[in-house]
Amino acid sequence: MVVAITKSSLLLLGALWLAMPVQAVQAQESAPAQKIVLPRSRTNALLEVGIKCLKESKYEKALECFQASLKHDPGNAYAYYFTAICYRELGDKERALSYLRLTASRFPSEEVGKLARTTLSEVSRLTAANQAAIVWPGTGSLPRETWVPFRRQGSGMYVEGSVDGHACSLLVDTGAELCFLPLKILKRLGLSAPTGKPNSLLYGVGGADALPAWVFKGRLKVGSIEKSNFPIMVADVGVNTAILGQQFFEGYVYRIDTAGNAIVLARKEQPAISAASKAPVTAASMVVDKSGRYVYQVPFKRSGRSFIVNVQVNGRTLDFVFDTGAEVSLINATMAKQLGLPVQQLSGAMMSGVVGSTPVGVSKVDLKLGPIERTAMPVAVTDAVQSGTCLLGRDFLGDWHFEIDESLGLIKFTRY
Repeated sequence: MVVAITKSSLLLLGALWLAMPVQAVQAQESAPAQKIVLPRSRTNALLEVGIKCLKESKYEKALECFQASLKHDPGNAYAYYFTAICYRELGDKERALSYLRLTASRFPSEEVGKLARTTLSEVSRLTAANQAAIVWPGTGSLPRETWVPFRRQGSGMYVEGSVDGHACSLLVDTGAELCFLPLKILKRLGLSAPTGKPNSLLYGVGGADALPAWVFKGRLKVGSIEKSNFPIMVADVGVNTAILGQQFFEGYVYRIDTAGNAIVLARKEQPAISAASKAPVTAASMVVDKSGRYVYQVPFKRSGRSFIVNVQVNGRTLDFVFDTGAEVSLINATMAKQLGLPVQQLSGAMMSGVVGSTPVGVSKVDLKLGPIERTAMPVAVTDAVQSGTCLLGRDFLGDWHFEIDESLGLIKFTRY
């Protein structure tokens, strides 16, 4: 039997692997379908079922079929390639790229081997272009110590800043790596829209896929901190919020004073400290500061510029992004299923993010991070984020004050 797979049905072959400009995607969809034809010798029942599931967006079931096919026929290039596609759709890009590399290296002369090689080349080009776009040369006005007032809007923290001299409010977001402006805000500020092809990709809640974006170098000022030639991401999205991401705080240790509504910043120094004081804190602990207050220390690790903390969910420890930009806490639907969480689907329940809006379910769970415990707390459950992604939002933090100490890798919680 000959099975034909078309680019128009999967929308995920070749250069569509990570992302393409919207115009290019539309061109692919409107063009005549280009077929990948499985030779009779490479077709088996497991592959056929897997391909059917892939077309129906049943990615976990499709992955099971392709992996079973690999055990039955380890020399089948198509099983490798479609396994890569499944991992990509499930948000596991590392495994996806790993299977792409296997396809390209083991089957260099086969059609999908050549396609995998082309795709890897495009991924490498996009990654290099993105990295070049977000480098900051370190110039500007960087005071030794400063503070920035913020105002509450809902449960969000907003600061007043400026972009190239134009006043702009920004949401402080510990879950965002870069600073971001929706295209509509850029135009409202009177700044020129980016031209040429997008040079970056935008990921976020609201869609599993990336959106094309531009990174331009501007002058960003918040309080007395001013960074020149600083990378700011721009994309044409539905949200109307400018975001102050972690790259702006690079080089500073900062404390969020939720009682005084201020962000207190001190430039990182390299003092001579003892080896004992350098010892990392590997578990949540409690100390007493000079004022006699209890300070709870929670270690974090870095993933890019995001802070990753260990949170207990119904007694099981999971990695969460510590995300002050997220109004509610969130668990990926695949992970919720693995945890056996009951999910209630509410009619009309939606969650909005930078890349769009998506329907969500709700599950009530017990959450614990250091001293903060929430019982039967509602969390959003959606498949419109990468597999394994969990966000610890502002609804969890409540009225706790916290300080992020990057030099020690700690988030310090206090209550007044």
